[in-house]
Amino acid sequence: MQLLAILPPALPADGQDEPSTQGLLLSVHVRTKDGVCEQLLARGSELPAETKKVLTTTQDDQAAARIELYAGERPFCEGNRFLGMLELAPLPIPSYRSFVQLEVAVQVDANGGIRCNAAEIESRALGEPYCYGEWHGNVWDSNPPPVPNPYTEVALFSYAITKHLPVLLPTRAIRLPSGRDIVIRQHQRREEERIGTGGVLWEAAIVLADFVGRNTHKFDWKGKRVLELGAGTGLVAISLGIEGAEVCATDGNPRVLDGAKANIEAAKPFQGRVTVEQFDWNSAHDLAKIQEAGPWDAIVGSDLVYPGNAGRKCVDSNQQMPLADQTLMSLFSALATTETVILLALKDRTGELHRFRESISRSGGWTLQYAPPVLMVAEKPSIAQTLADALSPGHKYTTRTGVSPACKVFEYEGDFYGQRAWFKVTSCAGHVYSIDFPPEFNNWDRVDPLTLFGAPTVKMEANPKLRMPKHFQTEAKGCSYLVLWLDCDREGENICYEVMDNAVPNLSSAGGQQQVWRAQFSSLAPVDLKRAMASLGSPNKDMSDSVDARAEMDLKLGCAFTRFQTKYFQGKYGDLDTNLVSYGPCQTPTLWFCVRRSDEINSFQPESYYTIDATISKIGRHLDLQWDRGQVFDMPVASLFMNLIQDTAKAMVTEISQKEDRMARPQALNTVAMLKMASTRLGLGPQQAMHMAERLYLDGYLTYPRTETNTYPKNFDLQGAVRAQSGHHTWGPYCQDLLSKGLAKAREGVDMGDHPPITPVRAASESQLGDAYRLYEMITRHFLATVSSDCKFLRTRVNLDINGEGFSLTGRKVIDPGFTAIQRSGEMEDVVIPDFSRGEAVEVKKVSMGSHKTRPPPYLSESDLLSLMEKHGIGTDASMATHINNICERNYVKLAEGRRLIPTQLGIALVHGYQMVDNELVIPKVRANMEKNCTLVAEGKADIMPVVQHCLRLFRDKFIYYVANVDLVDQLFETIFKSLEAAGRPLSRCGDCQRYLSVVDRKPVRMFCKTCNRIFKMPQNGQMKLYKELKCPLDNFELVFVANKVGKSYPICPMCYDDPPFGAKEEQGKHWNLDHPIYKKYRPAVMSCIADNCSGTLCLDVDSGPKWQIDCNVCLQQLAIFEDKAHKIKATSDLCDECSSVLLEVVFSKGKSPLPDGQMERKACLVCDEVFNAHTVSKTGKNFFRRNPGKGKGKGKGKKGKGRGKGMRAAQLWAPS
Repeated sequence: MQLLAILPPALPADGQDEPSTQGLLLSVHVRTKDGVCEQLLARGSELPAETKKVLTTTQDDQAAARIELYAGERPFCEGNRFLGMLELAPLPIPSYRSFVQLEVAVQVDANGGIRCNAAEIESRALGEPYCYGEWHGNVWDSNPPPVPNPYTEVALFSYAITKHLPVLLPTRAIRLPSGRDIVIRQHQRREEERIGTGGVLWEAAIVLADFVGRNTHKFDWKGKRVLELGAGTGLVAISLGIEGAEVCATDGNPRVLDGAKANIEAAKPFQGRVTVEQFDWNSAHDLAKIQEAGPWDAIVGSDLVYPGNAGRKCVDSNQQMPLADQTLMSLFSALATTETVILLALKDRTGELHRFRESISRSGGWTLQYAPPVLMVAEKPSIAQTLADALSPGHKYTTRTGVSPACKVFEYEGDFYGQRAWFKVTSCAGHVYSIDFPPEFNNWDRVDPLTLFGAPTVKMEANPKLRMPKHFQTEAKGCSYLVLWLDCDREGENICYEVMDNAVPNLSSAGGQQQVWRAQFSSLAPVDLKRAMASLGSPNKDMSDSVDARAEMDLKLGCAFTRFQTKYFQGKYGDLDTNLVSYGPCQTPTLWFCVRRSDEINSFQPESYYTIDATISKIGRHLDLQWDRGQVFDMPVASLFMNLIQDTAKAMVTEISQKEDRMARPQALNTVAMLKMASTRLGLGPQQAMHMAERLYLDGYLTYPRTETNTYPKNFDLQGAVRAQSGHHTWGPYCQDLLSKGLAKAREGVDMGDHPPITPVRAASESQLGDAYRLYEMITRHFLATVSSDCKFLRTRVNLDINGEGFSLTGRKVIDPGFTAIQRSGEMEDVVIPDFSRGEAVEVKKVSMGSHKTRPPPYLSESDLLSLMEKHGIGTDASMATHINNICERNYVKLAEGRRLIPTQLGIALVHGYQMVDNELVIPKVRANMEKNCTLVAEGKADIMPVVQHCLRLFRDKFIYYVANVDLVDQLFETIFKSLEAAGRPLSRCGDCQRYLSVVDRKPVRMFCKTCNRIFKMPQNGQMKLYKELKCPLDNFELVFVANKVGKSYPICPMCYDDPPFGAKEEQGKHWNLDHPIYKKYRPAVMSCIADNCSGTLCLDVDSGPKWQIDCNVCLQQLAIFEDKAHKIKATSDLCDECSSVLLEVVFSKGKSPLPDGQMERKACLVCDEVFNAHTVSKTGKNFFRRNPGKGKGKGKGKKGKGRGKGMRAAQLWAPS
């Protein structure tokens, strides 16, 4: 047993407390194949906590397994925090992949201490020596992750993974629902033994054994007399015996029975009793013997109908035996009574199940309870697990990985519309496909933007790494029904049809019944999910088409305008400070709102106005009065009123009135209202607030956060929602009081027919939610306010007269705080004024005239902008936050204090330019009409193609007009921005005209030739200067030297960088291409990059002396070599025999040579030579590699490296002292 990487816990910095341990701050995962995280403990789990998982190997004859623990919320280990690991070795070999089972147990104590242990199950169950390992650490440890090793990777164990694998296995270890690990010894299928298929543990037997254990409460197996047909390896009989049944296990092959008997004896003790009997179905003697041993309470069997068992010769007869299903029916008729339950687990390989069902229906007198497979698909992996937990009987389900590394499959048995069914619950990860142009239309330089309006579009995998289409195709095979649990909005309907495109063609026949169903739900509470499951509907093709229509229109017109504007303006101006000059049918009207307010502010002319301010005194209090006239704009008039009252000593009380008033409780919360409240009250941007709300929804704390409805449906359980909050430590007492008094009727609003308003589902604490708790608290308090009473208060108004001029004083006394007690911090405050009587004279303390100026309106806040977008129909509740975020990211507006949006010069210039050419390009009217047309498609009132063609034709005409009149926009830009010539600085010579190229250092960084009228894109990070006045041998352009902040520097040719001579694919993701002649000379290759998951090559920087370094041409990896000891370093043409790295020829400085005996020169390998290796250190924190001296020689591992050190992958980690 080897234990690796025992890492000490990271201590808190001085003055900092240790993290809170009220709940688990981050989910704890174990690394599985390809770096996929398998969750062990969920974030927010109450501590102490513990869990177990069964993992398995991923390679044949895998000798070791590494258990790596990570903390975080990402689906892949990359980006999560590495905690530590342990390694199990040696594992039993020979073995097939996925058959060695490893139990991993994780415990986290209340202080965050974590203990992980792992054991190999089969050897432990047999009482033999087995691998075992432990690791101890802390949940907030953070350490560098180890280098991935595919030969020690593990995967989540699943019986489904093992199907169709070779059956020549000595043993299989099976964990039953009772918790027992049963080791089944299988018989080898040698021809001379004539054992056949009965000596192998098949999937159907495992399923039946699992079903028996999980349904013991339903069948009450204890004491029941059970007959098993085709006992095989005896697993089903053992499972029944463990549950207390009296079992007679039968089989027609005596050799198979011997193996079954051995397995049964090895599994004892158990509370039931199992006997073994030979039973040849064609033997009258055997049949009589089994009948005599009856009657039987149950008859069970697995894989009794399969292709090889379809028909054979009768015993001692030349007659053909009837098909196997007919034989089974005869046996059941002979052995079963009216009280006998028959349980069969049958796998449909070539249509056997359909034939068997037909046989039963023809025979009559039998009732078949068939459990068809049902595939259920959710939108997110977390929702899939929530569904399985809520809908599976007893919250019991199995978990396995699917084809997609991000989406697990949860399986259980349950009821589907009155029949037993086997459910498979999985998910997608958002959209399966995205829309784009074919590759030939994606070259900006060669495609006229106008052609994009008529260009074809293709749907491409949104994330090819997730392999979602293959995932759904695989999981749908053999299933009879598909239930779609996607979000209940237009986008969700669109994803439904993306899933259906892959799943429906692979579904099995359901006898003409409806096969595709749609679940409608608004929260992930178990009661809502069960209600949705009981009332399934159908997917809506019209709503899906409306999404496709909007996507195609936005893509075509957005790309056409954006490509034209970007190339045109970036080719003329050097200080736009944006990579894209973009246009969007929603984005641009959103910007227009901001610019319009900016124009109002800039054109505002302040105006003076005047007020009369009077102060009275009573019982020692000075009270300010309100002038009935409010304000006047004429100073002489104001002075006249001032002269009338300034010498008056008393104010007379003319009237006192009291009136009970009320403040209405708020309406229910929809998406736009939530985003506005989050911006004004919490300072959260719409995009951030939306992400928080979605996370709360996925975690089951809120109902669906994308809704336009702000009134509760009549069947909405308001009492239950309030009751769920009654145990909360902050507002629990308020909820209890609310329930005892009775809920107020919520205000009426607008029901858009989509989802109920945003409502909390269950109580949560700050330790569970972290940063999202602020938003959760705001939503919860608002919900409770909607079902609270109005705020009631008594308003007192005192009218006073000062020499004929009227003034007033207002007071307020709260009668019932109502909803303000929960929605705000504390109750509404009283405004107390003294008691007055009518006719009373009150002393006037002071009278003055105030001079003021009117103020311009403020810049739009995010809340204001959301209101305008909602009013004018710009975007949907799901997309408004994205549009606001886009105009900020494109540098069209800046976010100022108070979350107000101030347009930049670029944003103002664009909007004003659009208005000069075609005002309809920016005003919301056109986009609102597009949205109305999409709504007509969603409602089935219009076809998708006419709507798309009409809108594209309209914008195509506008685009042509815009291109023809773009000079009007250009005139505005000329007054604001600098030309390329003014913004650039001369740097290097053009290879075509030999004039100077200028470089624009502001993003997007680019070079341009004024003479040739050509622009060259350049690296976006780093300073540029001339490189030794050297020229590129391919095109005669002078080379430019690029140096970035991390110390990496390299020469480039402007022409070759902009138009790669070896193809764009060869250049993708690389700082430089090794095949280019300038890099063969100035950055010669040495060996493979040592960074994890990097395909790059480390190259010698010939310009870095005397502090020599080696840089990767792909990632930021750097090696410092020889400190300042080397005078000259040269990469030779010779390769290392050990690892195929390039040999370096080094001449050391006088007096600094590390070589023995005062040697000054050496040619050696940086990896394998001990002296060279000792003077090589990674500058990015990654330890360098060193081979074990004398090992690996002659094995050819280095020869595959093509001179770049590929063989170094077999090296070991070594940190130089």
